[in-house]
Amino acid sequence: MCGFESTDSAGENDFYNWSQESAEAPADHQAGFFDLSRADNPFRGYSIVYVSSCTGDAHLGNAAQKLSPTLTVQHRGYVNGTAALDYLTKHYPNATEVVVIGKTAGSIAAPIYGGLVADRLPHARVTVLGGQSGAWPDNPDLNTTVLDKAWGAYAAVPAWAVNGLAARDWGVPRFWVQAARHAPRLVLARFDYAADPHAASEVAAWIPGSLTAMVDANETAIEAAGVTMHSYTAPGDGHGVFESDDFYDLDVGDVRLPDWLKQLISGNPPSDVRP
Repeated sequence: MCGFESTDSAGENDFYNWSQESAEAPADHQAGFFDLSRADNPFRGYSIVYVSSCTGDAHLGNAAQKLSPTLTVQHRGYVNGTAALDYLTKHYPNATEVVVIGKTAGSIAAPIYGGLVADRLPHARVTVLGGQSGAWPDNPDLNTTVLDKAWGAYAAVPAWAVNGLAARDWGVPRFWVQAARHAPRLVLARFDYAADPHAASEVAAWIPGSLTAMVDANETAIEAAGVTMHSYTAPGDGHGVFESDDFYDLDVGDVRLPDWLKQLISGNPPSDVRP
């Protein structure tokens, strides 16, 4: 179980005020792509390893923060995430296709885990989908105060130094670049709503201008580094499409999200989708 109170940068006091218990596992709420009985689910026939976002650090941390005399938060998301990798490689050592998916803050580290999966399962085709974290910026203050000092992320993540850039030089968009350079066979993709009010609320103070402009700027920077980023952007202010049956209804320009994802993981990546 995990649950503690905090305040995000938008001033919401319930940001971490929730709990996750084994009785609340996705198998008990089979909707969206967790419904493996649907014929149009692109992940039908897949096994799912679910890692709850429980430590308030986007699966990146390995540090303890004493917030008050009675509250110490264990930001051990990287410890949990790599334990899930251990489970994956132990139970599915012959996997030929692996898709690493994250939602909002839970997807920030998705490309890093994609690279780690590629290391452990070198014969598998690995696809990474970052869902609704495309607006997280490469901001020096954010990188220092949150990723480094609060979470201890830079000391935890793999030191994939490329072109002189070690982990401490990475901002969130550069996770994609470093992962692609470390494991060039990765297929990288993102999904965002154009006006999702929740997707970047945690880091709103570090985002200049609109969320859409930040998403586009990040994708431009990633692709300018020579990395192909496949993308599906939906109109509106939706949130949380993966775990609901809205997943099957989302259609932009006559391209359904499930069909786009099916093509993405097939080894023949689709064209980008824009509203």
